[in-house]
Amino acid sequence: MADDQQFIKVLRGKTEQRKYVLKKDSVLIGRNVNCDIRLGGPEISPIHLILQRAEDGCIVVKKGVRAVYVNGRETVQAVLAHGDEIQVGEYVFCYQRPDKAGVVAAARASAGGDDKKAEGAAGRSQVNRKWLLIGGYLSVMVLVVSVLVTMGDDGPQGPEPPSTRLEKLAAAYATSTLDNRDKIRELVALALLNEMRLEPEERLKLVNAAIGATVPPGSKPYDENDFLEDSLRLFVIDEVHRQLYLAEVGGN
Repeated sequence: MADDQQFIKVLRGKTEQRKYVLKKDSVLIGRNVNCDIRLGGPEISPIHLILQRAEDGCIVVKKGVRAVYVNGRETVQAVLAHGDEIQVGEYVFCYQRPDKAGVVAAARASAGGDDKKAEGAAGRSQVNRKWLLIGGYLSVMVLVVSVLVTMGDDGPQGPEPPSTRLEKLAAAYATSTLDNRDKIRELVALALLNEMRLEPEERLKLVNAAIGATVPPGSKPYDENDFLEDSLRLFVIDEVHRQLYLAEVGGN
């Protein structure tokens, strides 16, 4: 899939009309300096939301304590269709998926109007069920991590040392059924073992790549329940938040 097939365009905000191409599988948006799309303003959380990109669609997942709106409705997670609008603070983005524009337009016409709700519902009906499950999973995991490892809105209370994290990584790996569990373990272990040597941006690249590797191949059958509950995927999402916190406070 070409990198420019999915992007968001700023309709309102300080960077109006700017286009952000969604090149990564997981795009972090917020005021943290290590977010992929950095926004300013008092209403923006350090990590405000995550856009989970996929060939069959894009999922928006709320991360921060501040609100996220899709087509005017507050949401924790939603599957985006071409033309849907996302609002965070003073910013309004329009999600664009040109190769799906015809599908959405046809669905709108069959519904007998161009109401935004009908457009969103029609677009979402085209999304593969697997990505709906991933969206629900990410939503639950983000909320769990927010409660367990964040201090207010900005970071964990007393981050665990790499040695402890490596032990937990090994335990999560041992019970994981993910197809790419060896690759995932290697990426996260590399980030942990080099926590004192690698720059925060490099560690984040490793753990973000690990997140992408947890997604089951689209052509291969998988057990939905096992995927939703997999311990290694939960660990990796937890580690992303930990590394973002370390990057924000400038510590190792």
